[in-house]
Amino acid sequence: MRTLVTIVLLATVTWGITSGIVGSGPTDRVRELTGRLRCPVCQGESVADSPSQSAQDIAALVTQQVQAGWTDGQVEQYFVNRYGDWILLDPPRRGSTLLLWAVPLLAVTGGAIALVSRLEPSRRRRLLVVGAATLGLASTSVLVVLGARQGTARDPVALAPPPDAGGTTRDLAAVTNAEMEAVIAQNPAIVGMRLALVERYLADGDIEDAYRHSSIAIDLPATDQEYERALRLHGWLTALQGAPASGEQYLRAALTLSPTDRDALWFLANVEFTGLNNPAAARIALDQLLATPMDDAQRAPIDALAAKVDAAIAAGPDTSAPATAETAAP
Repeated sequence: MRTLVTIVLLATVTWGITSGIVGSGPTDRVRELTGRLRCPVCQGESVADSPSQSAQDIAALVTQQVQAGWTDGQVEQYFVNRYGDWILLDPPRRGSTLLLWAVPLLAVTGGAIALVSRLEPSRRRRLLVVGAATLGLASTSVLVVLGARQGTARDPVALAPPPDAGGTTRDLAAVTNAEMEAVIAQNPAIVGMRLALVERYLADGDIEDAYRHSSIAIDLPATDQEYERALRLHGWLTALQGAPASGEQYLRAALTLSPTDRDALWFLANVEFTGLNNPAAARIALDQLLATPMDDAQRAPIDALAAKVDAAIAAGPDTSAPATAETAAP
């Protein structure tokens, strides 16, 4: 009887662990997905359980993705692309993290063997020890197989989030600023559309509205490309708002993500020269910019600014007010 009880208990524990691996169909996809994502600003808390603004923004984005028809794998892959495997509360069962999943199974196996070993020496005890070890190794092998299969389980996903909650797309050129404002108000985590609106306002000379949206965009969940774009635009707008030192920091952060971003280098050169009166730093940014491929028309404004920078360097320190910065990239 004790033999039967031991085997049943061991099988039950093993089934519980492996059934957790396989999982079941979600009844609330948004809740389930946000429950699997780690809050970026919390200590080990899921997005679903966190009251932070960052968690709310991620939950809103997940809701949009689900409504747009994204699969669970696509949603997870989107956040892994942005944050890495760290964003998943349960580490993937592959590679070095496979050990984290195998340890519980091995611990259960070791515990069962230790329990059986307390029995009086007998042929039955030997059989139980062999059975426990075999069951533990078999369960671990199943885990390894499932982990290997999971490595290709996520679906490919476009880097940009869905443009609206309904999953439809429109040519932004045909959408008015007012329409974009309305969509963003209803779906505040749409970072791509928000950045497009920032660029529109900037082109129209509406610095205040552009800055209002860029200030929000830099804190939204986004791909690396979107985040770099947000940092670049916000850095330039911050400088135009009268804070060139802070703008420089945002622009340099953007360049750490994309060192050859021509717009970021152009903005940085202008901020260094006209905002911070540092022609030497401006010349470094211009040299990096001139090293990128461009045609003669694109090179012309860069050469013109470089001539001014070189003249300032040759003249030595200048305490006079700097010239007005350019407002558009070449």
